[in-house]
Amino acid sequence: MKLCFVTVGATASFQKLLEQILSSQFLETLSKRGYTHLLIQYGKDGQQIFQNFIDSDQPHHGLTLGGFDFQPSIDAQMMMTVEREALNQERGLIICHAGMMHHYLAY
Repeated sequence: MKLCFVTVGATASFQKLLEQILSSQFLETLSKRGYTHLLIQYGKDGQQIFQNFIDSDQPHHGLTLGGFDFQPSIDAQMMMTVEREALNQERGLIICHAGMMHHYLAY
């Protein structure tokens, strides 16, 4: 498994970011680079954008897609991007807005 985890945070609305990561061009690029999974914390106002994409006929380029609104901690999802041979897990990618990562790294 090779995961790209995208988080826009739970309270902010980043519709343009969601639209871009659900674009055919982005999904195809992930697939070509060996990614198998895309997990999105779509946050405030993003569930409809995500669901509309899932319900559409747009190609997923072989990726397994998942999404959620809010969880008290996203540590487990972030750890899914760390290479762990015993779990057949390759090093992945985290995409987030700068404010979120600054807050997370402050601890």
